[in-house]
Amino acid sequence: MSATLVLFVLLSLMCGCAKRKENLTPDDERLVPVYAGLLLLSEEYKASASQPDSAAYRCGVDSILSENGLTRELFLNKLKMLAQSPPVHQQFAEKVRKDLEHRKSK
Repeated sequence: MSATLVLFVLLSLMCGCAKRKENLTPDDERLVPVYAGLLLLSEEYKASASQPDSAAYRCGVDSILSENGLTRELFLNKLKMLAQSPPVHQQFAEKVRKDLEHRKSK
C-alpha cells in the first residue's frame, strides 16, 4: 500500500512539474512551409474545374512531405503535439498565415 502511495506521489509531482511548451521550437517552425504548401495544394485541387484526382493529390502530398524529410505519420504526430499547447498552436497558425500571404503575393 505504501509503495503505491509513494509511486502515486512521485507521478503526481512529475506531471505537475512538467513545464508546458510555450514557444515554437526550430523543429516546429520547419513545419510551417510544409503545412502552408499542403494548404495551397489542397486549394489547387479544390479549385480545379475537372473532378479532382485523389491519387494525384496524394502523390502531391507525399512529394511535399518527402522533400522535407517527413512521412505522413511523422507529420501528423508533430501536428498533434503542436495542438496540445494552445499558445504554440496559435504561434504556428500565425506563421502559416504569414507564409501563405508571402507566397500568394509573389
